[in-house]
Amino acid sequence: DAAYSSKETRDKLERFGIADQVQRKGYRNKPLSAGDKRRNDVIAVIRAGGERPFATYKSRYGLDRTRFMGLAKNMTAYGIAAIAHNVRKGAFVQPIFHISQRERETDVQHHRQADDLGDVLK
Repeated sequence: DAAYSSKETRDKLERFGIADQVQRKGYRNKPLSAGDKRRNDVIAVIRAGGERPFATYKSRYGLDRTRFMGLAKNMTAYGIAAIAHNVRKGAFVQPIFHISQRERETDVQHHRQADDLGDVLK
């Protein structure tokens, strides 16, 4: 994003009524001002939530370099990585919120009933 932080981009965002959340970048002989540094720090907190899954895809699922295997194969690879990420996240969150085995079994039964209904409707 920082590569695209330009007057033109900021004007376009303003024209469409979109808040400018693109971090500023310092350049040779023109370092960031203190205000821009503070602004980047605020944006970084928001941005980190969106960047975290991609960091996981790269570090854990071997997607640090996407080879173009065709759109369908790349979408499948990232889809599977997203599923794996959500399963890992769910396994971490489950004990925190004290989700019991009984609640999980009830949820599984609910999904089986929905699958059975889907088979009937085919």
